[in-house]
Amino acid sequence: MVDMREYLNISSWKDDEWYSGSRLLSPLTSVLGLPIDQVNFVACMLLSVVASFILRVYFNPSKTSSSVRHNFCTVLGLLLGCFCWGLSIFYAFLIAGGCYLMLRFLDVRYVQKVIFVYSMVCLGYLHWLRLRQQRYGAYSLDITGPVMVMTQKVTSIAFSIHDGAGKESDKQKYAIKYVHSCNFIKLNF
Repeated sequence: MVDMREYLNISSWKDDEWYSGSRLLSPLTSVLGLPIDQVNFVACMLLSVVASFILRVYFNPSKTSSSVRHNFCTVLGLLLGCFCWGLSIFYAFLIAGGCYLMLRFLDVRYVQKVIFVYSMVCLGYLHWLRLRQQRYGAYSLDITGPVMVMTQKVTSIAFSIHDGAGKESDKQKYAIKYVHSCNFIKLNF
């Protein structure tokens, strides 16, 4: 049996060497005794709680339109994603953009299958990259978790659009007829 540690030559790697997110909070790692990826994740969760109060007080639905509220949440989500995952967020954009283009230009009869295969191949590639690049057996926050959720979302949207294009049935009331590009991005981020 082959030992993956020897195969990947990773005996000298640090736990957070492959983490591509922000290192702005790295002074807190020694104080808290946590790796930088976990410190960034907790900081993003705390910032999200603060943002929810801002959204409730300053962007109240009675004072602000829904598009302003959605745009605030989308921009904040993209910034937090870049903070946590760094340039790896590019993979999420690649999957979301590819799936959106497929929704727009492929035949409705086949779009759900093509999007499922495309998103699963991208997800498999990211898992393979994680196996090759990160220390075997160690945990580091990476983009594969959010991409797994995104795969579920885009596949669900594709199947809903496929159901909406079919004949009248029980599925019609839950079907999505059309997805606007901004709404598609908001659904994924």
